[in-house]
Amino acid sequence: MQRNHLLIGAVAVLCVLGGVIATNQPGRNTPPQAGNAPQGVEPQEVERQEVGAQGVGAQGVEGSLAPMPTATAMRIKAATPDATKIVVGAKKQIGILYDPAYVKIDYPRGDISRNKGVCSDVVVRALRGADHDLQRLVHEDMKSHFALYPKNWGLKKPDPNIDHRRVPNLMRFFERHGRVLTKEVTAATARQWQPGDIVCWRLPNNLYHTGVISDRLDEHGIPFVIHNLSVCREEDCLRAWKIIGHYRYPVPAHG
Repeated sequence: MQRNHLLIGAVAVLCVLGGVIATNQPGRNTPPQAGNAPQGVEPQEVERQEVGAQGVGAQGVEGSLAPMPTATAMRIKAATPDATKIVVGAKKQIGILYDPAYVKIDYPRGDISRNKGVCSDVVVRALRGADHDLQRLVHEDMKSHFALYPKNWGLKKPDPNIDHRRVPNLMRFFERHGRVLTKEVTAATARQWQPGDIVCWRLPNNLYHTGVISDRLDEHGIPFVIHNLSVCREEDCLRAWKIIGHYRYPVPAHG
């Protein structure tokens, strides 16, 4: 009898210890460990900068870190079927690593390897989810109106391998064929930032960056953004950098 009591007591101790060990394993009750990752922007602009792995601060790279997305964050319904598909297409890229290499690709609907990309690839792939091929659309517009597009790269004619992957070109295309919207992020303008919209920033190092507005909102009603600055993430970073463009494409039929 005494031996049975000893065995029962030993089992109880092991169960308690097992529970303590389990609750301290990563991915259970302990928060993930933050780290640092090299950052980048877009094809052929490969300057790097360091920000925390949890996100970027509302004051920019030097500011405090933005909160991680949580399961309790609010959501807003996209206004159109296209916008819904764009958001879904953007979210499918979460986890893709940043890679700014120039690559020759097919045309139309050409793409680099789907396990890598840059910020503009998030936008291009998201719109393809709604059957809008920015590679073809930008290339055709540049062929007809090449003089209207930026001359930042010294090209004398359009290049369908890279033109649609450059943020300034996307901005010009959306200015010409999309809807140009507010660049202000305030309580009064928050509702003008809709899921599926495109945002463009100028980073502190003067490079361009872009992303897709998510259907997830922070506690102040400001939308998260799906973007790739080192690895594709959905983050509360809309106000992290200087906003230089806000677009909606395609323009909804109802106006």
